[in-house]
Amino acid sequence: MSTESFPPPRRGEIHCVFGVKGGAGATTVSTNLAVEIHRITGEPVLLLDLDLSLGDTSFHFGLDPRFSTQDLLDNLLRADDALISGFVEVHPTGVDVLAAPYHPRNGEGLRGDQVRQLLGVLRRFYPFVVVDAPRLFSPGTLEAVTEADHIYLVTTGDTPAIRNLCRTLPVIDTLTPGEVRKRCRLLLNRYRRGQVLNPEDIEAVAGLRLFGTLRDDENGARRAMEVPHPAVLERGTALGQDMHGLALQVMGRGEIPQRRWGTGFLGTAGRRRVRT
Repeated sequence: MSTESFPPPRRGEIHCVFGVKGGAGATTVSTNLAVEIHRITGEPVLLLDLDLSLGDTSFHFGLDPRFSTQDLLDNLLRADDALISGFVEVHPTGVDVLAAPYHPRNGEGLRGDQVRQLLGVLRRFYPFVVVDAPRLFSPGTLEAVTEADHIYLVTTGDTPAIRNLCRTLPVIDTLTPGEVRKRCRLLLNRYRRGQVLNPEDIEAVAGLRLFGTLRDDENGARRAMEVPHPAVLERGTALGQDMHGLALQVMGRGEIPQRRWGTGFLGTAGRRRVRT
């Protein structure tokens, strides 16, 4: 990020990613989404890790950051462009990363007013902020969901995850009844054809339309972790292709090819309009 002052001419967008269950892949979604939003728009993007206990966005990017989200929270009253520039780590993809502290903090102690103020500051300096939210209903997490322009609920198709999804939605509905749910985008991760619950079943159970589906790609995910680097940088993998398509859909850019499942390759069995 440049040390020159560059407040964008519009209020920055907050994209909050929340996994309904540990291991659902929320951090994979948030890291790759940040990379692709930056590549598609060419505008500054910040990836914010709010999981002060065990957040691992820095690992997904292969970074060893000097500073963390906690450091910015401790200095929020004097936050300006120069201060934020000193705290973020810039990944080679061009994404700015504000990581979780290496030594775990008490994530439950993150107050709602702290998160509200933090996101308010970051909106002034970044056109796009992608938040990797903790997998717990702390005041800080709920405030991030409330403040977000778009909320991505990441689930897998197994029964425990769908059960947690059904338990999560009523909590969201209590924040601003009937309003926050409109900003929710349901993502089905690690989808395999023939799994017990198909996408239509999940939509019916949750009462929420699927916004996107990411194929099960164990090899692609493992390769991304071994390097480590965002999976979307490898377009030859199903995960990289699907994350690129998801980011296009998030940004409302054109049409996305309809996928055929089963062979591991992308098909072109018709086209569909992007849902925005």
